[in-house]
Amino acid sequence: MAASTHDDVHGIWIDPANSSHVLIGNDGGVSVSYDQAKTWAFMPNLPIATFYHVSYDMATPFNVCGGMQDNYDWCGPSAVRGSAGIANHNWTTVQGGDGFVVLQDPTDYRIAYTESQDGNMTRLDRVTFETMSIRPQAASGEPALRWQWDTPLTMSPHDSKVIYAPANKVFRSADRGLSWTAISPDLTAGASRDEIVTMGVKGSEIQVARNDGIAAWPAITTFAESPKRAGVLYAGTDDGRLAATRDMGKTWLQVFDKIPGAPKGIYVAKVAPSRFDEGTVYATFDGHRQNDFETYAYASSDFGQSWRSINGNIKGEVARTIIRRRSMKPKTSARAAPRISKLTWSTCAISTCAWCSRRPRSCSSEACPRSAT
Repeated sequence: MAASTHDDVHGIWIDPANSSHVLIGNDGGVSVSYDQAKTWAFMPNLPIATFYHVSYDMATPFNVCGGMQDNYDWCGPSAVRGSAGIANHNWTTVQGGDGFVVLQDPTDYRIAYTESQDGNMTRLDRVTFETMSIRPQAASGEPALRWQWDTPLTMSPHDSKVIYAPANKVFRSADRGLSWTAISPDLTAGASRDEIVTMGVKGSEIQVARNDGIAAWPAITTFAESPKRAGVLYAGTDDGRLAATRDMGKTWLQVFDKIPGAPKGIYVAKVAPSRFDEGTVYATFDGHRQNDFETYAYASSDFGQSWRSINGNIKGEVARTIIRRRSMKPKTSARAAPRISKLTWSTCAISTCAWCSRRPRSCSSEACPRSAT
């Protein structure tokens, strides 16, 4: 029925007064039929696209790139000449598949890194549009790497040539993805889904929707390097593990058991080191897959060795993302709790300051003192 529309259908509505009138909602948007689904008309004017992540570069005007839910990775300008403004044709596809992370080198406009589902990473020359796969591979004789659907490909805040590619292990490249070094062991618990029993059925015996489309599990879901100190790294997984290192991966400590009240095996949604204090880090956990919709948001002031809840007055709502605090005054306490985003995603400000027309140079830089961002 939906052969002429986007796949992955989420909802269908049939007009109770006219069965020839049908609406269909899918990963590509909304389409309408007036002949019982024989033909479809796509509705192109609905602002409902979902970006997983966005980034910006240092060009003038700056460019915005991001990955869209089942609709590729895209890049486009923040401004164009002409009274009509930014149009669809100003945006360019830079990778197919389920779009996720697009990183833009702040020191070299030509270099960008794009990613689609399950860690499919490429390095892009934005002038020639040449691409090369940079996805790390398992060493000879080792098991295949496990990549999370939304792999947290990350650029170091200290050196734009350094990028991290977390699978079930963390990989580091010092040459923009040309070569990789594993800087961690398997940071997951390494359980086998085939051995897990759900409602009396062993994983290996499931016949319908086995693993429910999740290609690999367990894997690293969130990763970050401290903006204050190079080599301070954190990695969270989808099987409830949270690891920290202060020496660029030479030694890792599992710190999840130090978090009071966090359920065992919960999905680690976000880990976010402070931009103002090298020992401070924040983490959120998402239990909705276990039918747990409570709020789990925490802060640590000692590199993850101890944690305290920062839920505040939020209760019964899943908190996925930490919006890291942007200080209005340079001497603001580093331990002040950040805002918590409930089932939303956000990034650092990419807009021009309304007061001084100055754009922050990076996520770790200070905003204009008069800016409200």
